[in-house]
Amino acid sequence: MIDCKDLERVASLIASPDTYYKKSQKERESDYLKLMPHLSVFSKGAEEIDIRKELAKQLLLLSGYKTKEIDAMNYSEMSDEEIQHHVRERLLGTLANNGNNQKVIPIAQVKEFVGQGWEYVAPLPQGEAVVKLPHKG
Repeated sequence: MIDCKDLERVASLIASPDTYYKKSQKERESDYLKLMPHLSVFSKGAEEIDIRKELAKQLLLLSGYKTKEIDAMNYSEMSDEEIQHHVRERLLGTLANNGNNQKVIPIAQVKEFVGQGWEYVAPLPQGEAVVKLPHKG
């Protein structure tokens, strides 16, 4: 059985500030410098490059590119303008139709094209239809 006096002595040793290890000024400075990149929202480094790279990849994926196409582009070395160009090209390419405002398609694809923003114009013989881009403005 432990005596009350022994418990008091152990408790006094645990609570005594002299029993704690105190770091030197150099050790505290070193610890702070190690933590500095995690404490600042303005830090730049490997994390920023990875975030930019991942964001570029996600934008390209969302615009309709396949993973193989993105990897072949070497997107991590593209400028922001180049990535924007590829995203716009893919997103607007469906509606741009190389400058034409009308298109002949199989009648079975009318619903698909209308869903993409095209307007149905008229049926054609032999199972085809004309669709057109909507007027802007």
